[in-house]
Amino acid sequence: VGCLTEMEYVGPADMMLTYGWGNTVGEIVQTLTDYCSTNKLDPLHTYVWICCLCINQHRVYDKRKDGISTSVDDFQDIYKKSAAN
Repeated sequence: VGCLTEMEYVGPADMMLTYGWGNTVGEIVQTLTDYCSTNKLDPLHTYVWICCLCINQHRVYDKRKDGISTSVDDFQDIYKKSAAN
């Protein structure tokens, strides 16, 4: 999110996308492209909150390797803070 430098490509999210970790980036891009086409949306001005880009979910895996558990409440707190911005 912080790497977008042109304000033309930044706006409030129209929708939220969540997915399984088994999906490839190509599958996600194709799904979003198809969604915009089917719903006659301009893909350059359809803004999507993508959970993995806004909330680092891989830290759960890293913490588990170290024997530390993470609760769903942790994600809810992070989501609420991120979504408010």
